[in-house]
Amino acid sequence: LEFRRVLFRSQCMYDGRILPPNWCAENYKSTLEYHPLDNDIFIVTYPKSGTTWMAMILHLLKSNGLIYDKLQISNHVCFLDMQGADALQDYSFPRIIKTRCYSDS
Repeated sequence: LEFRRVLFRSQCMYDGRILPPNWCAENYKSTLEYHPLDNDIFIVTYPKSGTTWMAMILHLLKSNGLIYDKLQISNHVCFLDMQGADALQDYSFPRIIKTRCYSDS
């Protein structure tokens, strides 16, 4: 039997990798080309391993425990792979950046 992966309409490929649904290849490319600043904070985790929890903890540390706008974490943490590097200009320093990019090495 041959295993074949089916691409759904909302999925695309970039550089031989199947991207999750609703990810844009251009945004993913900009993620791979992004050069971080010295004060960027990265969250690099596997899916379903406490990523949002870690994002909330980092945001609370950054904001000295202040909770804004019912803590819509997406307003404070950039999901670089999905939003692209251009979205980082909307976030305050130090920026908290979530990514699921992986190394080929």
